[in-house]
Amino acid sequence: MVKGQQIGALEIYYLEERPIKDEGPFLKEERSLINVIAERIGGIVERKRASEALRKSEEQNRAVLSAIPDLMFQIDRKGTFVSLHEGRFSDQRTFPRG
Repeated sequence: MVKGQQIGALEIYYLEERPIKDEGPFLKEERSLINVIAERIGGIVERKRASEALRKSEEQNRAVLSAIPDLMFQIDRKGTFVSLHEGRFSDQRTFPRG
């Protein structure tokens, strides 16, 4: 389950016939282990999907930012300079000749 939605199945079976136990051929402990494995796999899938979504979002943000010609800078709440986007401002700067 990922975000409450079933996205796949984990199938485990014995190679030989087993007597009926707590839950089909499985003991309660085995069923518990199967559930833990399924949850971990679901967590891995969820993190992988989140990572891919973040990568795509960052890629889109970079594309949008690179298309903006304006000079922009970012400061945090403390007033500390965090980042700069020069846009086309760097192309327009002229320095006095000495």
